[in-house]
Amino acid sequence: MRRAISKNIHTRKPRWRMYISMKYTLFYFVDSDTVRIDKIMTIEQAHKKYGKI
Repeated sequence: MRRAISKNIHTRKPRWRMYISMKYTLFYFVDSDTVRIDKIMTIEQAHKKYGKI
């Protein structure tokens, strides 16, 4: 079983990146007691758009 890998990204708002099954990247942030999903894309799309963070 694969695990999701989560990493803090240093931006204006504290955001997090999570790899899902090594195919998708999920960008999210935590707002008090709520988790808000910002974007979901393939790892290839994320690397093209943001580079290797």
